[in-house]
Amino acid sequence: MGESNGRHTIRYRVLNHDWKEPYREVEVHATRDEIRQLTDEGWLLREAMFQGEHLERLREAMDELEAEERDQHGGARDHNRGPAAA
Repeated sequence: MGESNGRHTIRYRVLNHDWKEPYREVEVHATRDEIRQLTDEGWLLREAMFQGEHLERLREAMDELEAEERDQHGGARDHNRGPAAA
């Protein structure tokens, strides 16, 4: 993990790929603890990072993605309860 001026670079391997070089380096603006969490758990929470129109566009994109996934794999999803029972 490289570091310069409060920026961290992490190298990770992309799974489910068709590339000859599956490794990517990503510059992350996060604390060492946040990067450790990302590395260990696979997610990084950034509260209030997006606002206004950008947030609305992300919500719309996620709704579209969820609808496509639901159409491809069947079933409904309740955001508060996880996947619907079969």
